[in-house]
This record gives sequence, C-alpha cells and structure tokens, in this order.
Amino acid sequence: STIILLGLGSRQGNEGIPVENYRRAVGSLIRMCENLKLDTIAVQLPTHLVTSVTSAYLAEQTALIASMAAYKYEEFLS
Repeated sequence: STIILLGLGSRQGNEGIPVENYRRAVGSLIRMCENLKLDTIAVQLPTHLVTSVTSAYLAEQTALIASMAAYKYEEFLS
C-alpha cells in the first residue's frame, strides 16, 4: 500500500486554507496516483483546515477535480 501526504499551503488567518489550494492538491494527487499506477485511492477531507466551506461542498469539489484531472482526451489522436 502507498500513503501520499500533500501540503495545502499556509492558512489565511481565521479563514483557513483557500479552497483553490485544496483543488490544486487534489489535481496533483490524481496525477501522482496515475504515475504510480494506483487503481484505488481514499481521500480524507481536510474540513478542519478549509473552514470557509461546508464538508459537502468540499466533497463535491474533490469528486469534480478528481474527475477533471483524470480525464484524457484520446479520440482523434494519431
């Protein structure tokens, strides 16, 4: 098994980590998992660090960014 830890940057006062930092980290995570040829991943949502959004929103963003980062356009490639 493989454990990957990602940094999210520094907190912005009482607002915590910016959501954009989290989105970029999820994208990086997906690319790392592809390079390592991992079939399955589990993500712990850092809801205590990204305080400006709800847990549901953070979960939604995780799924959205993961699917965007994993997308490969392969049609019409020669």
